[in-house]
Amino acid sequence: MLLFAVLVTAQTVTPADIAVVVTRREGVSKVQSTEVASHCADVLRKGGLAVADKPVDGLSCGGKKSCLVALGRKSQHSVLVLLETATILDDGVLRAEAVSIEEDGKRLAVSEYEGSLATPALLTPTFTKLVAPLLKATQGKAAAAQAVPPPPDPVVAPQAQAKPPEPAAVTPPEPAPTPVSAPAAVTVTPPAATGPSGRTIAAVVLLAAGVAAGVGAGVAGGQALAENEKVSMLCPVRNQCVDPQMPTRVNPEATAAAERARSAQTAGIILAASGGALAVTGLVLLVTGTPPPAPEAPKVSVWAAPGAVSASLSLPW
Repeated sequence: MLLFAVLVTAQTVTPADIAVVVTRREGVSKVQSTEVASHCADVLRKGGLAVADKPVDGLSCGGKKSCLVALGRKSQHSVLVLLETATILDDGVLRAEAVSIEEDGKRLAVSEYEGSLATPALLTPTFTKLVAPLLKATQGKAAAAQAVPPPPDPVVAPQAQAKPPEPAAVTPPEPAPTPVSAPAAVTVTPPAATGPSGRTIAAVVLLAAGVAAGVGAGVAGGQALAENEKVSMLCPVRNQCVDPQMPTRVNPEATAAAERARSAQTAGIILAASGGALAVTGLVLLVTGTPPPAPEAPKVSVWAAPGAVSASLSLPW
């Protein structure tokens, strides 16, 4: 009975000498196993493969592929055809496996046979099965060695363009504080006393002076309110607006506005009190029948400016 089983895997090997190695023989004499190996080499050689003249004895490796690969490298062969022979009852068993030494014993082809080992002609088809895959692998390797692709063109990295400088941040100037226009000085000069009605003239003069003082008090009060609003805008929480250079003082601008507010408030209080007194005196003169002496022409001057308000009253008695 003759049974062939072939498993072929196309691989790429380096074209070099091929050696036939006897790896195992059970029930087969050394002479017979050598004859089988020599016939295998002849078949491969006739198929166009470069095979070593003498078979290699690899029985010392005990079938270990790592040992056989080392043996192939030592003998400077690229491919080994490993032969295992055995006799079971009256039938012989043959297994031929081609492995690549350069690929650490990678299998290239396998062919098996069962039958008589005494007649070499019966073994020829088994060994012929190895010729085609070995030729294919050898020719593919040679073609790959001849068609070496040219090296790729060097890749030149594009130069990074310099990033234009970012425009400098422009801080808008702080708006200048709105100047507070100083009200013009108000000078009240009552008319000189003419005629015999001195009490009436004095009452009118005093009333006019009281009105002028009231006007000055209103101007001073408005100035105080404006400055206090400015302080509130600059320093909503006054206790927390501390000058870094002077810890016991508030913000310098807020401090100046607060000082102007206090001055205007004080002047307004003085003018209001003076105007009220003058007005009351004038009314008393008009109501009572005791004529006061004819006064000389009194003068009342009111002057207000940012941070200061002043008033003067000159009454000859």
